[in-house]
Parts: sequence; structure tokens; C-alpha cells
Amino acid sequence: MVNSNMSSCIIKSWVNDMKRKYVKARHRIIETLVYPFIRLMIAFKYKYRFDRLKVTRKNPHIVVYNHLSGDDQFLVGFSIRGPIYYVATEDITSMGFLSKLLNYLVYIIPFKKSTNDVNAVRICLKVIKEGGTIIIAPEGNRSYDGTTCYIKPSIVKMIKKMKVPVVIYNLSGLYGALPRWADKSRRGECEGRIKRILTYDEYKDLSNEEFYEIIANGLSHDETKIEGSYKSKHLAEYVERVLYVCPKCGITKFKSKKDILRCTTCGLEAKYQEDMRFKNNYPFETIRDWYRYQEAFVNSLDLEKYDGKVIFDDDVTLLKVIPYKKKHKVYDKCLINCYNNKVEFIDKETSEAKSYDYKDITAMSCLGKNKFNFYIDNDIYQIKGDERFNALRYVNIYYHYRNVNNLCDVEDTYGNRKFLGL
Repeated sequence: MVNSNMSSCIIKSWVNDMKRKYVKARHRIIETLVYPFIRLMIAFKYKYRFDRLKVTRKNPHIVVYNHLSGDDQFLVGFSIRGPIYYVATEDITSMGFLSKLLNYLVYIIPFKKSTNDVNAVRICLKVIKEGGTIIIAPEGNRSYDGTTCYIKPSIVKMIKKMKVPVVIYNLSGLYGALPRWADKSRRGECEGRIKRILTYDEYKDLSNEEFYEIIANGLSHDETKIEGSYKSKHLAEYVERVLYVCPKCGITKFKSKKDILRCTTCGLEAKYQEDMRFKNNYPFETIRDWYRYQEAFVNSLDLEKYDGKVIFDDDVTLLKVIPYKKKHKVYDKCLINCYNNKVEFIDKETSEAKSYDYKDITAMSCLGKNKFNFYIDNDIYQIKGDERFNALRYVNIYYHYRNVNNLCDVEDTYGNRKFLGL
């Protein structure tokens, strides 16, 4: 009876969505009014150059881009003139009144991160049918190290369903200007370029594998190959949001200040410079190199040695996400313990504990700078830490567990690295 009622609600929701009109005149009016101010902000923040492309409601496109910074959607939007609609995580569309206001002004197509969201694909098809151009980052994640993250092969099936031209758009310099782990932007050269446009006739007969290779190669990017300078007084601040393995002492915590990153366990110090490299290449040349070392360290970690032991812990807030509506706090202040097979939460006020086994968690993903989500059946939980919280390490351990237990067969197409959540 419960399943029958649930199915009925889902069908009713789908029918209502199909009747709904997504592309509206007010979106273009608001875009026309607001974008000049955003351009001024971006011009002040970055030295940004970009290509231009005009689209119309009679000829909508789907634009795919590589994801380097929190401002990418605006930067890509500068290039595309016409009715445009962005695909974004349910985190943005689950902020209560603010999300409702945002949806009224521009409408954001929501999707559940690290999942195959059929509803998001269905809405995209409807937007295309109504003449809207869709902008999406197939990685679904901002890069932590300046290189392109894993791209799900399902993106090519989605694009083929749209039956419209696909624009492959490449951003460059944004990792230097505003890396995911940083709070403050840096002045330096950035650009957005239209790398390729494929018509439907050009890709419709390609195999999924051939089409995926075109998309993946078109979005492939490595910021460490850029010879640029990105100036700031806070160059290394909050690198500890991405790095948690010390080459001297293993899993640890770092603390950053200005251009110095220091291991709180052994005292190792590294100086991060304006050219996105560590001084004297110590202990690595770039964050990418350190990040790859960290990945290899996690992939070789013997989880059995941590049986019953806490690998690491943090003070966090645990929330439950009501998709496309709001979030409510489960524990305002709690301790999160990372084990080799589960995550545990202990409320600091009541000492109540909740634990979630990795085998029951269907997906886990990093959001923003210091948050991560995990999914169990139809429930979404979000963990948010303080300004120095490293969400990545929880995601990495979870996927390492899945790899070890043959629950995850995804591999990064760039270098065949084992998939650790990005």
C-alpha cells in the first residue's frame, strides 16, 4: 500500500512537471538586467577573456564545460547569449526561500550529485523543447588539483537525447585565480574558449564510446601546464581542505597561513607560490603532484588494520536534505568518526549516536569547500564542518572501501586511477 501511494505521488509529480513551462520571458529580462553588474564584478575579480556564441529559442544548444571554480557558470554564461539554463546540485535548490527566489528569477535545473538523476534529464529535455539552452559541467565536481575530474559516460546518452548542437567549452586559469579550496581570489589571466561545436548530425551515429572520447578529450585540462602568475597575500590558505596526507607522517591535519602550509603532526612546512608551485619543489612541485601522491596512499591503505579503530574525526553539523525544499539539522554540534567500514555521529549534547555502514550508502560526494553528502535509499544527509574541514578524506575512504570490496568499478579515464569520488 505504501509503495502504491509512493508510485502514485511520483507519477503525479511527473505529470505536473510535464505540464509546467520552464522557459519564461522574465528569465531573459532578469538576465539582461543583472549580467552587466556581474560582468563588472568579474572584471574586478579576474582578468578574463572569452569567446561569444549567440543561441536562439529556435536553435537551442547544450553547453558542456570543465569545472574549475565556483564562478564558472557565470563565466560560461558570458559567452552564450540567449535563453540559458544551468544544471546545479540539489544543494543549491534546497535552501528554502532563497532557492524559491532563485528559481523564480532564473530557474536552476536540479540534479542529485553522484547519482543518475532521471528527473534532471527529463527536465532538460523539456527545457530544450521550449527553446532553452542548457549549460552543464559533466564532471559534476570542481577540480581540487587543477586537472579534469572523472566524467560519467552517461553524459553522452543524455546529450544524444537532446538532439541539439553540443558546445565543448574550455575554461583556463580559474584554478590559479580561485582554486576550490581557497576563500580569496587571486589576480591572474583567465579565459573561456569554445573548443568545438558538434551538430546533431555529426554525433548522432557515433558510438557512445566514440562520442564520450570526444567529450572527455575536449574537456581535459591541466592547470599546472599554465605559465602564469596569480597574486594574493593568502596563497596557501585552506589548502588543508584538499590535502590530508603528509609525505613524512601519513594521515594528518594541516594548518595554513598566508603562503605556508604546515603539518600539525610533524611540523613539515611547504611554501606555495604565485606560479601555483611549491618553493624549491618541496615536498612536491604542485598541488596536483601532492594530490596524486595522496590518492596512491589511500588506494594502498590496509583498511583491515583499522578494524574497530577511528581513522580520523572532526566536529561537524549533520543535516538531512529535503530535495528541492530545505535542510534540517539532525545534530547541530556532533563528532564524526571515520571507520574502515562506516561513519559514526555522536551528538555532543545528548551523546546520542548514529552510524551508517558504507555498504548501505549508495553514493558520497563533496560539495563546495567544506561539505559532503551521502545517500541512503531516498535519504540525503549533509555534513558541514568548520572553515578548515576536509570533506574530501571522508569521500576518499568511502570509495576506497568500495574498491577493496569490489562495489565500485568506476575508473578515472585520465591515467586509470582508481575512482575515489572525484
